[in-house]
Amino acid sequence: MSQIQKYSTREYPSVSVIIITLNEEENIGQLLKSLQRQTIKPYEIIVADANSTDKTRAIARSYNTIIVPGGNSPTQGRNYGAKYAKGDWFLFLDADAIIKPDFIEKSLQYVLSKKKDVVAYNLTPSTQKKIDKILLNSLNIYFNLLKEFWPQGVGVGIFCKRNIFEKIKGFDESIELGEDMDFVRRAGKVGSFGMVPKVRITFSMRRFEEDGRLKMTARTIAAGVYRIFIGEIRNKKVQSKIINYENRKEWLENVETKKKKKELRSKKIKTFLQNKLVNVAKYRLEVIKYKTKIHRYKSEIAKYRRRLSKLRTKKNKRKLK
Repeated sequence: MSQIQKYSTREYPSVSVIIITLNEEENIGQLLKSLQRQTIKPYEIIVADANSTDKTRAIARSYNTIIVPGGNSPTQGRNYGAKYAKGDWFLFLDADAIIKPDFIEKSLQYVLSKKKDVVAYNLTPSTQKKIDKILLNSLNIYFNLLKEFWPQGVGVGIFCKRNIFEKIKGFDESIELGEDMDFVRRAGKVGSFGMVPKVRITFSMRRFEEDGRLKMTARTIAAGVYRIFIGEIRNKKVQSKIINYENRKEWLENVETKKKKKELRSKKIKTFLQNKLVNVAKYRLEVIKYKTKIHRYKSEIAKYRRRLSKLRTKKNKRKLK
């Protein structure tokens, strides 16, 4: 039975938000906070966590979310989350996504007015770098050009009707890479697909920053070409050639290691600069002390000169007498 939420004079179907996580303590709080501030509140927020070892679960609990097992991959996490969801619509989000307060409202308005069953979003980078804007704008153009005959979408944000999800049996867990693209394509075949206009989702560029923009762009293109001419990437060997890490967990661990090294370097530089500043402050104090002494000596010399002058004056007077 569908859940109906009433806002102002309009009724909207209920939305279950499903977020996949693995050691996302630095990102999950920001996303959950933005979901709390939505103009149309989600019916429920489900966090499918893949056994995080940091504070991800504790942060998720503090926002009264429903925590469920995340499995061994993003695909399993999304499917597990959907299994527990009760809403009429499923909004799949990555933990590092950033959305505006009217994100759900505008999404619902679009799918209801245009009679869409599944939608994806245009992406905007999490950085201000021109290269990132060019990369994601190119991807947006590609998605929009193909939306009528070959639907495409990224797992960072997919909005889908419950019955469509059930009809295509969710995400294909046999796919090693590009399962989000496959899901959108299959959903678009059995339902009406669209790209929500004027609603963007902020896409984290951390993988591009860690692995290198050129490498990640080349890998993304290689995966797309493989999917067009051969099919979905179900072979682990093929997946490992395109993406040079065995699994998501290993990649995140590498990211954490690099991040800790970067933080340690920053800390060393900060300590070095602080020590330099302390030394400069000490030198300044020494200079002030020496200046004070010099001023004192000058005063003493001036006194002796005045005395000497007086003595000479007296001596001259005596001579005159």
